[in-house]
Amino acid sequence: MRNSDDRAPKDEGAGKLWLVGAPLIFVALYILVGMFFRRPDMGDPDSYRQALSALAYLEDGTYSAYWDFPLTMYTFVFGTYLASVLGLGQLATLNTLAVLLGAAGVWPLYHLIRKFVSPQSAAFASAAYVLSPTLIRYSTYLSHEIVGFAFAIWSVYLFELALERRDRLTPIAFGLFFGAAFSARTNGAAFIAPPLLMMFLRKKDDFERPDIARFAAFTLLGFAGCLLLMHRPETVLRFKARMDVWFLTYYEIGQFVIRTTGTAIQSLTPVLVATTIVGACVLAYRRKYFVALLGGAWIMTVYLFYIGMNICRLKFFLVVLPPCMLLVFAGADQLDAVLRFGRERPLHIAKGAVALLLILLSLGPTLPELLYIRQSNDDELVATEIGRIVGRELLFTTSLMPMIDYYNLDNPPETIYLIVELTPGTRQFDPEAIQLAQLRLRQRRPVFATGIIIDHFKLLNVDFDTEPVWEYKSRRLFRITRLNLGGMAGFDRGAG
Repeated sequence: MRNSDDRAPKDEGAGKLWLVGAPLIFVALYILVGMFFRRPDMGDPDSYRQALSALAYLEDGTYSAYWDFPLTMYTFVFGTYLASVLGLGQLATLNTLAVLLGAAGVWPLYHLIRKFVSPQSAAFASAAYVLSPTLIRYSTYLSHEIVGFAFAIWSVYLFELALERRDRLTPIAFGLFFGAAFSARTNGAAFIAPPLLMMFLRKKDDFERPDIARFAAFTLLGFAGCLLLMHRPETVLRFKARMDVWFLTYYEIGQFVIRTTGTAIQSLTPVLVATTIVGACVLAYRRKYFVALLGGAWIMTVYLFYIGMNICRLKFFLVVLPPCMLLVFAGADQLDAVLRFGRERPLHIAKGAVALLLILLSLGPTLPELLYIRQSNDDELVATEIGRIVGRELLFTTSLMPMIDYYNLDNPPETIYLIVELTPGTRQFDPEAIQLAQLRLRQRRPVFATGIIIDHFKLLNVDFDTEPVWEYKSRRLFRITRLNLGGMAGFDRGAG
């Protein structure tokens, strides 16, 4: 008969195998889910710009749009080069990389929640993460959000690991990944700074000053090494130029609370937002303050930042998905101590119910849209039809420009931004663009504008006449027949 000592090594080995096997199961599951929902388009104007910028870099070494996020651009360049070598489509290859980056977030999420909560909660949270409509929507096309997100969550995981191990390599790895998050999406690195600080303060008494100095030195070594690898003089200049004007151009503290709140709820889904709040309240009631504050600080850092942003998009809130999962399932875990069946039997079913609720109520309403966009490339349809109608003539547009340029590479229209800058309370347009349009009209050449431009004209009482040319869903194309610069009101006429 075997004694307990004989079984112990096997139990320990099985436990270590489960530490690796469990998160890998969810990684593989998300790869399957992500590849099923992988988009046929780039999903976002920024991603089209980055795809065009990658093509320009491979063609002639040009550092064009978005090279102030060098790691994101190197990811686009790598995917574009890989597609050309393997004879694959650029969009399919780039979006496959996005799915892999989304899947990469499963491992650190699982281990962080296992560390701070429990193995059962880590499994439930990973399942909810894999089937989260927020992740599916914003990790099935490549963008700086998903690149920065992947490195940000790995940075949090490696930081906790470095605090435990106190070796040399783990702080260096953390520094590298934190530098990568900074190089992919600068504010993504800033968003995780408060939770990192909280994690350090929790264990600071375990460190002597020399230990802290060594930890900081190795971290800075990794961070500096990453920046040296990522940046070139051209990218540094672009980053500096963005930072010099960014806050003056796009930021005004606290001006967009209602808009940002609505965007966050729409991005994360009302169910996840509600259960996150409930989870935080349960943790506070149970006096589990560290986990509540850790997740809350992460979420509130992002939220407080974006209430001052003139530009706020749904994809910006992908970065708060991990702390939401942490609060939801840490709160569910504490229900064991509040609600019980029989004597001491914990209410494990509560965790499964929360996971199921998240999956069904969050994914269900968005599933038809996700299924539609995985198989329908409306962007290509709209861009190619606009390109066919406009030809090489003048087209006023805004965010549609990179999409139109991408799908009409061989014969692009003469696209021009009329609104060159939108700041809090100020709209600017380029008067030379208006003068060019007037010149073309005098030459009896056609001038076109997309629907948003017409909306701007109406809003600002511009004296103009148009005729509708084409419409598909919410996308509209007009031909301008008359345009009077003197009739414009309410514009700052600086060229920007």
